Amino acid sequence: MKLDEWHASSISQYLKDHEGKARQFGLIPLLKNEDKLSSFGDVIESLRRLGVWAMQFPTPVLTALQGSREFFVLVGFKPSRFHLGHLTLAQELVWYMNHGAKPFFIVSGYEAGTSLSADEARAKVSEFWRIIRVVQGKDIPEPEHVYSDKECLQLRLLEDQVEECVPTQKILQLYGWKSDITVGALRIATMNAAAFLFPCRLFPDVPLLVLSDIKQITHAEVAKIAARKMGLRVPAFSYRMLLSSLQGPRQRMSIRDENSAIFLNESVGTMAVKLRKCFSGGRKTVDEQRQLGGNPFTCSFFRICKLLIPEKQAQEMLINCVSGSVMCGDCKRQRLNEALCRLEQLSEKTVPT
Repeated sequence: MKLDEWHASSISQYLKDHEGKARQFGLIPLLKNEDKLSSFGDVIESLRRLGVWAMQFPTPVLTALQGSREFFVLVGFKPSRFHLGHLTLAQELVWYMNHGAKPFFIVSGYEAGTSLSADEARAKVSEFWRIIRVVQGKDIPEPEHVYSDKECLQLRLLEDQVEECVPTQKILQLYGWKSDITVGALRIATMNAAAFLFPCRLFPDVPLLVLSDIKQITHAEVAKIAARKMGLRVPAFSYRMLLSSLQGPRQRMSIRDENSAIFLNESVGTMAVKLRKCFSGGRKTVDEQRQLGGNPFTCSFFRICKLLIPEKQAQEMLINCVSGSVMCGDCKRQRLNEALCRLEQLSEKTVPT
């Protein structure tokens, strides 16, 4: 099995897991036989390798990519600890930046229950930018556009306008909420929608791509409804696969569960313990695995190593797995030090002194 086949199969499985929402909200999967994306083959192949499994309203951004024209990429996150899942975000952003995109950051203090000043938001983005520099392999200037969702007056005014455009009943329907939902929860919907539209308000003639995941699909729908009523450009959305939990493939890495993720401010020793214990794709017995091979689609260790080690080594690791020639314990012993070296580099570069 080649890595491209692994990527394609992973996307197919992810689509199957989220088929209902993909159909409901009109996501375009990045499958090899997807006619709607046939004009952008090379770009789509690169995005698949980055773990992007679907897009919405992609044509303006994909056209800008093909024509080497300017576009913005919006990144939003809470002011929390960074873990390996943020590395997947960084790798996707770097790819777009290398193809002409300008980054645009909004730090979401509202959902985190805190109020960040503009300087505090920029400090958090500076921490993330250290990851960007490791991925890029060189020093690059920090982004120009960085905002705090609670401190930016223009963004708050845009949220007021979004609130006027989207009926409460529509939000309740989209999110599956009941009438006893709090006003604070309703504001999460309108605040996120306003954040998605903010670059379109400031730069109406420049295409925008929002880096997102399936957890934010309803926010994207609210943004689409508001944009059309307000006469704003509807952003494109890119949906990446979330990195599997260390404990198994059915959950994702989360800051709420210390044991689910590798955090970039942990000691290398703690990282090593977590990697040794993390879920692998082994069979019930050694004989069965030698006969059938391992399962790289359920293996959290393989997904992590694929992020951290060179592609040639990842391809070798994949072949050894599916052929049954290397058992999971031996695989971890072979790849652990190489993965830890990269993690140590990330840790040194991303943890503030």
